[in-house]
Amino acid sequence: MLTRMVEHNIAVGIDKFATEEEIYSAIVTVRDDSSFRQNVQRMSSLLRNRRTSPIEDAVGLLQYVVETRGAEHLKVSSRHLNLFEYYCLDCLLLLLFLLTSLTYLLVFFLTRFFLLCRCVRRKGYLLLLITKIRLLGVQ
Repeated sequence: MLTRMVEHNIAVGIDKFATEEEIYSAIVTVRDDSSFRQNVQRMSSLLRNRRTSPIEDAVGLLQYVVETRGAEHLKVSSRHLNLFEYYCLDCLLLLLFLLTSLTYLLVFFLTRFFLLCRCVRRKGYLLLLITKIRLLGVQ
């Protein structure tokens, strides 16, 4: 909010850790510079520029709703959705399935990898593996 006020030149921004002198100079700048007053008056006139009062707007909207018999064309279409569609449960179930599947595959492959590493460390299995490789003729 403050940045927009500074952009419209109706305020001076100061840091929350500003010193006493910085705060005082900001107050004096806003108080003595007439451009701040002019910009505030211009913004005020823009905000007050209404053809009707808020109560007249409310009465007009109520009359419009009565004339259109409930203004069905303005109502949100999501009010006709069931719970499954409203909360996108199909998408959530798909994501849950994918996450579960990926977790299962990761655990499966990691356990197989660690079992293989444990078996390779065994001296007898390693010698057997080396002899099989030599028998196959792989260098």
